[in-house]
Amino acid sequence: MYLIFSHGRSGTSELLRAIRSFKVNIEWEPFKNRSQALRPRTCKEVDARIAHMSDGCVKHLWSHLPNDLNDYILKHSAFSGKVVLYRKDVFSATMSLLVARQTKQWRYINDDTRAFRVDPELFEKEMQKLVSQQDRYKNHPAADLKACRV
Repeated sequence: MYLIFSHGRSGTSELLRAIRSFKVNIEWEPFKNRSQALRPRTCKEVDARIAHMSDGCVKHLWSHLPNDLNDYILKHSAFSGKVVLYRKDVFSATMSLLVARQTKQWRYINDDTRAFRVDPELFEKEMQKLVSQQDRYKNHPAADLKACRV
């Protein structure tokens, strides 16, 4: 089983659509749940989720779990390959995140030219958060490959 470990708005969905075209099974964000109460909170709960996954590729966004569980997942022996994918252009990644939140449109569908209002303080906060997380994970010693979307 392979792990694609990333942040939102980094291109993981498009990458996995391409991988799926080779008939590879994809587990889409298995640690995410709309209800915080249903997300895994311990390593044992992470193990239970992994035990039910089928062979193929797993997409996990690091924002779905706390750092200690993300580290545990990156070191997990169930994954024979681990790719940390990040978007180098943090400005675009942050803007994309805020627009997606505002429109509730998480996939690119058409060229929407509506104007969006972005709070500069919120933008700065989200961008700094992304930079901090990228710094933490892009050189993680457990990752087999670091890939960057420009």
